[in-house]
Amino acid sequence: MKHTGDSAPRIILVTGNTQSGKSSLIEGLIPALKQRNLKLAGILAKGLWESNLRSGFILIDLKCGKSVPLARRVINDGRNTVPFEFFSSGIQTGRRALSVESCAGADIIVVDEVGRLETAGMGWAPFLTPLLDLNGAVHIWVVRAGLVDDVCGIWNLGKLPQVRADEPNASDRLLNLILETRRKIPRA
Repeated sequence: MKHTGDSAPRIILVTGNTQSGKSSLIEGLIPALKQRNLKLAGILAKGLWESNLRSGFILIDLKCGKSVPLARRVINDGRNTVPFEFFSSGIQTGRRALSVESCAGADIIVVDEVGRLETAGMGWAPFLTPLLDLNGAVHIWVVRAGLVDDVCGIWNLGKLPQVRADEPNASDRLLNLILETRRKIPRA
């Protein structure tokens, strides 16, 4: 799963602990990116909440705006070992949204989130290396703070710029990093 492309990937990590607002930070930044005529691709996994407990996720395909249910919390009756049940329609939408075909030509590719499933080689992991080999895009990967070293090691990414979702002015800092990184990308 190592990145093997010749050009260095241009990745910015959005980090933080669970419930720190990582996905909300990305969601709030989307209008500013679109206002600058930047083409978006990838996925946003928006959390659903009931009584301060994450009850599930809605997956948004950032290229077309399509939203579908991705997962819902499983009521633990002692037999279940996973906290969420995933919907096939959400998984299929995510696979299409993270395909090379869908992301080719994008200015910004978002992967929300690169988590435990991906570090175990499952989930969105099979899509990440092919996306890294696309030239011309800035990648924004949402990664829990405790998984940053694992993610960077698995995909051989080295030290990457990071924005903590709960830091002051996180939105401004992330937007500035994106625009600065875009300026450094060679134009064909």
